[in-house]
Amino acid sequence: MSVLSVQNISFSYPESPAAVLKDVSFELEAGDYLVILGANGSGKSTLSRLLCGFLPCTAGKILVQEHVRTGIVFQAPKEQIVAGIVERDTAFGPQNLKLRKDEIELRTIESLAAVGLLDRANSHTFSLSLGQTQMLALSGILALSPDLFILDEVTAMLDPDSRAEVLEFLDHVHRAQHTVIHITHDRSEVQRANKVLVLTEGTVAFCGSRAALETEGTLLTTIFGTPLSAAHRASVATD
Repeated sequence: MSVLSVQNISFSYPESPAAVLKDVSFELEAGDYLVILGANGSGKSTLSRLLCGFLPCTAGKILVQEHVRTGIVFQAPKEQIVAGIVERDTAFGPQNLKLRKDEIELRTIESLAAVGLLDRANSHTFSLSLGQTQMLALSGILALSPDLFILDEVTAMLDPDSRAEVLEFLDHVHRAQHTVIHITHDRSEVQRANKVLVLTEGTVAFCGSRAALETEGTLLTTIFGTPLSAAHRASVATD
């Protein structure tokens, strides 16, 4: 059984009759890395909220394999910070799961270490840089031990160094056999994926392998504005 099966889902917000998503379908197996691409307003962020159960589908259904835990991190990390001290923020999720105290402490230490914030465990969360705040948001989700990570444009507002740290973290969780859904506008971040979904005005314009996407010249130009060079296409084909 797939870890995640999205079956012909559609969604409209109550205040608007126009559908934001229309007949969207795809499936993920354990360990997949899916990148979701699309212009602003294509429905990417709405889809992420549907996948986490924050919003109900207007039509269709989303099936998540039993016992699979989902965690989401948003573009604006400060919206996910719930405590004034770094270690307390990371511990918040495990505490809500009513885990044993020693398990909460272990998860907090391991998660902060994984994102490079263990030395800031006793710092005030407001003292962190934007990049560090995004890493703290990732730490809080990691402490929940999710099987499926959903990242909604988490690198969009970061400087290059912070972005590199976040991407290194995503590589880490993917190597650990977690399933990743990464919403992004960045062309280079697509190279981490084995599957790609492209949304256009709420519909699926492409769903397939990364290598197959690189042959879709017109679609790539629509998304990114410039066609791939022959050398880039050749390098992708041999990845």
